[in-house]
Amino acid sequence: MSKQGGADMGSKGRFFLDGCAFTLGIHLVVFGIATQVQVAGASGQLLLLGMGISLGGGLLVLYGIYRACFFALKKLQAKGAGGQHAPTIGEES
Repeated sequence: MSKQGGADMGSKGRFFLDGCAFTLGIHLVVFGIATQVQVAGASGQLLLLGMGISLGGGLLVLYGIYRACFFALKKLQAKGAGGQHAPTIGEES
């Protein structure tokens, strides 16, 4: 296997793990909200646990979205102009 192929598989594996984090985050948010709704009249500790689970899941969702956007931008930059970027303000063309 070439070095290029190995690097490509690594980025695909990383993207898969980011997708898993996103999916796990959604499940944690739903589970946390369900915990809050089910124990609304019960213990304050369980309510805080549900809020913590929802918050942790929300952070995982945001992380998954961030990584997916970062991955997509990286792919677009690699495809555009043969790897060269357009000159920005202050750069010579």
